[in-house]
Amino acid sequence: MIRGKMTDDFRILIAATEKTGNTWLKYLLAHIYELPTPYISQDFSEAEADSLGNRWVTHQHFLPERPLLDWAAKTHVHLVTMIRHPADILVSLYHYCCNYADHYKEDPGISLALAADAPARQETAGLPHHVVDGELLRILQERIMCDLNISISWIRSGRSSVVRYEDLRVEPLQTLSTLAESIAPVSSDRVEKAIEACDIKVLRDNYAIDSRFFRRALIGEWRSALPAEVLRRFAEEEPFRSQLSFLGYEVKVDENHAKSRKDRSIAREPAPERFDNGAPFVPILAELLEGAPPEKRSRWCNVLDTASRDCFFHWANAPADDDTLGSEAIPRMTNLAVFVYKQRPDLQAAFPDIFDLNRLGYAAWFLRYAGHRYGLDRSFLTPIALSWISKPSLAARVRGTFGA
Repeated sequence: MIRGKMTDDFRILIAATEKTGNTWLKYLLAHIYELPTPYISQDFSEAEADSLGNRWVTHQHFLPERPLLDWAAKTHVHLVTMIRHPADILVSLYHYCCNYADHYKEDPGISLALAADAPARQETAGLPHHVVDGELLRILQERIMCDLNISISWIRSGRSSVVRYEDLRVEPLQTLSTLAESIAPVSSDRVEKAIEACDIKVLRDNYAIDSRFFRRALIGEWRSALPAEVLRRFAEEEPFRSQLSFLGYEVKVDENHAKSRKDRSIAREPAPERFDNGAPFVPILAELLEGAPPEKRSRWCNVLDTASRDCFFHWANAPADDDTLGSEAIPRMTNLAVFVYKQRPDLQAAFPDIFDLNRLGYAAWFLRYAGHRYGLDRSFLTPIALSWISKPSLAARVRGTFGA
């Protein structure tokens, strides 16, 4: 039975990074509260959300942008966010891309990576759940740098209840009961029946048109599935290291299980020059340099220097001169990100106000697509990614919440 008072208005929105267990949690909550599970589009619309009715549970990879937050406050929607170990997200996302390649026809980065790895995947087709150490894995790890900030943004907002995937797998009764206390308390019997009805084997048989969607639901599959170099990037390189720490996870690399990496990179035009830290000086950076204020250019005697704080590299990554919030903004808008925006009418139409209403959306676009589109080194993306978790007071609060 449901102990709390149920009203005609009872809506639950799960907003989180993909491949964190959102669909599973949606079905669990649907069983607990006897709710329908309608689909909602990726671009939030108040009209569409209202059209779903007054009783439902759904999920989408929304950022906590102001229109959504205002609507949620007005309608008293229960907001929930899932988190999961980023390395396990990578394994799950890799298999999803391979199984549903048609979903990525309009995504040139993923499409090219799938094509580049096709021979290796064919060679290992007889190995179930095998992960090819190739271009797809590399580009998806870079994408995760962006996608983790969906759940991180909701944590920062303080507006949603946070559920850890690993807790839901290991202690489903306790985890769901705790979540229900913040939504509408229910009996243990109702929670237990939902857990039984939403067992992974049951979901494969009854809910998915294609059983591949519910694959293995393992914890720690990354330890045996991912090559050592991928794990090393998670453990040592930014922004991955700080993102994992913020979320309460870690990666330890077992060099004894390191796998040799074959270079399957997609061919790109070689950069004629590199910064002294190895980052390519690609054409978009040359355009940014040409458009920089003359008084700044006059101080950059060696454009490829990165040692000085007053150098082109650091200015490109610094809070944009046009951003009145400067270093206080979350996330940061860099001079490079704003320059790209000003060159693209399509981005200006999609994100009309990148310093306020569309700040989260444009920053997410830049992290997800700018690296591949412009051949940018990750060092030009990391400052934006890290800005999501840059406030010490908030990081301390999150560590306390997750017990990390």
